[in-house]
Amino acid sequence: MLGKQGWQRLLRSRPGRRFRERYRRHADDTPARRHWSAAGAVGVILLGLILMPFPGPGTLIVIIGLALLAGISARVAGLLDLAELRLRRAGQRLQGRWQRAPWTTGALLAAIALTAAGGLGFLAYVLLAG
Repeated sequence: MLGKQGWQRLLRSRPGRRFRERYRRHADDTPARRHWSAAGAVGVILLGLILMPFPGPGTLIVIIGLALLAGISARVAGLLDLAELRLRRAGQRLQGRWQRAPWTTGALLAAIALTAAGGLGFLAYVLLAG
């Protein structure tokens, strides 16, 4: 599993290689440990999926479960490394566009977000208060 040192090592690793490096570090674990790790990772992923519809960290819990699973599956490790690189590139492009956008764009997006949050709050009130 990922203890404090394991998380620190994972975060210090180079993007695009960190999950495969984690897999290599755990390649010589005993079969029993690998099975328990797989069961724990699947349990964490299932918990995250169950919590997805509710407000809270469901997505983050699924990502943590996938990181745990990457320690025992080369295929999952490779997919997570590829996904990390693609998400980083997309984030950099989005950040560049955001920095070049006029202030009115930010104000408009904030107004849309506040309106959506108010609408969802009203919907929750109507559904729950009847």
